[in-house]
Amino acid sequence: MVEAEPPAVPRPVAAWGRHQGGRIAEWRILEDLDEILEIEPAYVVRAPYRLWKDLLSRRADPVQAALTGRVRVEATSNRWFAAPSTATSSRGRWRSLDEFPDEVRR
Repeated sequence: MVEAEPPAVPRPVAAWGRHQGGRIAEWRILEDLDEILEIEPAYVVRAPYRLWKDLLSRRADPVQAALTGRVRVEATSNRWFAAPSTATSSRGRWRSLDEFPDEVRR
């Protein structure tokens, strides 16, 4: 979501993108902001127009922008998180999501 920033962007604009291999493989501007609900993305990223412009032209650091709250990521589903029965590590199955492989006593 590109937040409104008049006069350049008088109202919010939504875009959808699919990433693959660390790059944007496909994208499109959504006609209506409500289309986001129909697409059911795993997350929505919100930022002001000028910040998006700086991020896309590589003048801003995306990690710093996220850590300082200038970019907001909102999970729209629990697809980010694997169920404990399907979570795996390099050493096999995890017993639960609150146990990390390097902290589990064997």
